[in-house]
Amino acid sequence: MYHASEEYNAAMKGAPQITCISDGDMDSKNVLWEGTEPVIIDLESLDYGNPYLEMFRLALSWAGDVVCDLNFDRFHAFIEAYRLEYGKLSADWRVLSGIGYSWLDWLDYNVRRALLLECSSPQERKMGIEQVHETIHRIVYYHSVQEEIIVQMSSLYS
Repeated sequence: MYHASEEYNAAMKGAPQITCISDGDMDSKNVLWEGTEPVIIDLESLDYGNPYLEMFRLALSWAGDVVCDLNFDRFHAFIEAYRLEYGKLSADWRVLSGIGYSWLDWLDYNVRRALLLECSSPQERKMGIEQVHETIHRIVYYHSVQEEIIVQMSSLYS
């Protein structure tokens, strides 16, 4: 967890200093499709953000990081579509890869739920405990694929 925290903090500080309006929670569950057109829902997370961090986090999510089964073809397709739309990507991929540990925020919330600091019902506490276990599994999984992501991103976009 210490390593994950260090990597995550480095990504937050080391990403290119660019700001955009961002949803912040563009997980696939928050996008509906009308034919081939996406319709973004769940806009309460709309705020200023960093497009590199959002791109990387979204690429991981849409490629299967959430279910601990990262499909590198989908990951690259997402990054490539972003590159084609917005141009050259200039980033330190090793530093940027630390954003994959953003699960730490979810872990923090669920630890507080499990300890009844964020909720008061037994059902919520049970969900918090379950999410703590799932989230730790996701963090460990991401650690197992992080180096391969760095190697691939560096070879494709450096």
